[in-house]
Amino acid sequence: MSEEQKTVSAAEFIAHMEEQIRIAEVRAKLQQLNTAIAKDRAEELNALMFIAQVTKPGEAPSQEELDEDLEEDTLSKKRKLKSE
Repeated sequence: MSEEQKTVSAAEFIAHMEEQIRIAEVRAKLQQLNTAIAKDRAEELNALMFIAQVTKPGEAPSQEELDEDLEEDTLSKKRKLKSE
């Protein structure tokens, strides 16, 4: 390859960097959404735990069990995203 073919023009470099910035912005937004989903899911589990304690006090799952369920749910979502 000649020296001209190896060099990238300033416009091409800027276009590439702008594309990388857009990709990073989308990834950051996706991370924010995933964090919000995890938070909402934790709040949902806490509400369900409260309801279970009120309706059947002796049969409600422990906080540790709910935390394990949340962790397993989060891991399965991460595995699913990686496989896609």
